[in-house]
Amino acid sequence: MRLSHKLLILGLVALVMVALPLSLYVTDVLGNLRHARSEATGMPPMMAVNAAVQQLQVHRGTAAGMLGGDATIKLRRGEGFLPRILGMRR
Repeated sequence: MRLSHKLLILGLVALVMVALPLSLYVTDVLGNLRHARSEATGMPPMMAVNAAVQQLQVHRGTAAGMLGGDATIKLRRGEGFLPRILGMRR
C-alpha cells in the first residue's frame, strides 16, 4: 500500500471524526436559534399584557385610596389612570 493511500485513509477517518460532532453542534445551535426566534415573536403581546397589568395596579391603588377617604388622591385623579388609558387607545 502506498503512502498516499494511507494518508488518504487517515484523512477520511479524521474527517468522519470531525464531521459527526460538528453536525451535532450545528443542529443544536440551529435549534437554539429557532427557540430564541419563537420567544422573540411572543414579546410584543407580553409587553402589552404587562402594560395593562401595570395600569390595572395603578387603578387599583387609586380606587383603594379614594374609597379609603384620601383627599389628595381626588386631586390627582385627573392626571392618572383614565388619561393614560385614553392615550393608549389613540
